[in-house]
Amino acid sequence: MNPLRESDDYEPMAHVNGMPIHATTLLVMVHCLALAASWTAESLGATALLEQLRFSSSAVLDHGAVWQWFTYAWVEPIANPLFFVIGMLMLYAFGREVERTLGRRHYLLLYSLLIVAPPVLLTAGGFWRPFMLAGAGHLYFTMF
Repeated sequence: MNPLRESDDYEPMAHVNGMPIHATTLLVMVHCLALAASWTAESLGATALLEQLRFSSSAVLDHGAVWQWFTYAWVEPIANPLFFVIGMLMLYAFGREVERTLGRRHYLLLYSLLIVAPPVLLTAGGFWRPFMLAGAGHLYFTMF
């Protein structure tokens, strides 16, 4: 069995105007919508809401804010939009190949693990030093 062969689980999730929508395409669209929502919330002054969604090891350890293990990846920092664009291009280009090789189910499992693993590890390190994390920039480059 060749572990690098293309998976049979690579059929599109849907078609829009004849264009196939794979899991990677959907993830890129969701990240772009999350970026727009983050920037809109920031411009409207909803920073308290964004702070509740960003990962902070202190918030998880002191207040049990474990939802931040999942929500931080969808709160994109406004600091460097070029980094986000490059990350999305890398996720789209290389994520499609990883999805084709692993199959949709295993790809989405890998994606989920790559979202949850960093904050879980940083929470453990938070006993010694506080950590904060926002956005999923590490995830895009991990696919590369």
